[in-house]
Amino acid sequence: MWPDWLVLLIRDIKNYFNWFRIHQWMGIPLDLILRFFVLGLVYWIARRKASLKTALLISLAILLGKEVFDTFTVRSWSRIHWPGFLDFEDVMSGVLGMAVAEVIHSVSTLLGPHEEIEEGEMETVGD
Repeated sequence: MWPDWLVLLIRDIKNYFNWFRIHQWMGIPLDLILRFFVLGLVYWIARRKASLKTALLISLAILLGKEVFDTFTVRSWSRIHWPGFLDFEDVMSGVLGMAVAEVIHSVSTLLGPHEEIEEGEMETVGD
């Protein structure tokens, strides 16, 4: 039904993602850590270049696209992996990474460089 090269490519991709799910760092699966940082970075870059809405759409499309990939890339339609608690953890780690990136973006915008006012241009208040 599917071309052999496509099936092999999808298997390789799934094996790559599975490596991160199996291995842990300090008891936390690496895929949760990776998803947190990757989606946080994608969101932060998109937020610097585009609006809040666009950054959210790009990041959520990547996050949910990965979940759809995990759900439907199975050998048989009878073995579809329906989303469960572990998928909720995956989504929440990505959303948390996006939230941290938004906080960093907001703080850096507030504390970032501002235009300095020349001494002659200053307005006096209360005169």
